[in-house]
Amino acid sequence: TVDFHEPLKRLDTPAGLALLDQSVLGTAASAESLLSLIEDYLIGNDGAIRDAIPYWRDLVRYQATMFRVEAGAPRSGGTRDGAPCRSLSTRILELDWDIPEVLPELRKGTHPIPPARPALTCLLIARSRHGRVTAVRCPAEIRMLVESANGERGVEELAQMCRLPLQETKRNLQQLEEIGAIEGQAER
Repeated sequence: TVDFHEPLKRLDTPAGLALLDQSVLGTAASAESLLSLIEDYLIGNDGAIRDAIPYWRDLVRYQATMFRVEAGAPRSGGTRDGAPCRSLSTRILELDWDIPEVLPELRKGTHPIPPARPALTCLLIARSRHGRVTAVRCPAEIRMLVESANGERGVEELAQMCRLPLQETKRNLQQLEEIGAIEGQAER
């Protein structure tokens, strides 16, 4: 069974020690390797945990994605002509459970563990230029906007592609830029 209270024990295994020997402190590649090792451990033999916490795997994926964004790629440093561009550290995460609904109770350490609603949930997770990681619900039109922002399309073209009014697109891009999901100057 998984001792989910101490996943770092995984580092004191032959695989973990080999990983640490090859790691370069502060690199996204080393963080990814470490996280994959721990994530595999947490979900590798988790039947008993999932019996008690059906949303366990989504919870592990959520936390792993938060870590990936925090430790991930630096900002790209600019786009062609300031066109909006998805930040390299931005992730869109699809879950089968409404994890955001139970996070406040989980963070409090509430017992018994709170139940979650099975519900398809899409989250946008991004890191601001100040290093703050934010997770927000991501409706389909925002997802399309983020995924379409490639640094080559202007705001008007993005608005047309996403079938959003121009002013709403500008507002959305400005908010996405504030949380670090988009880089470039959203035409104001």
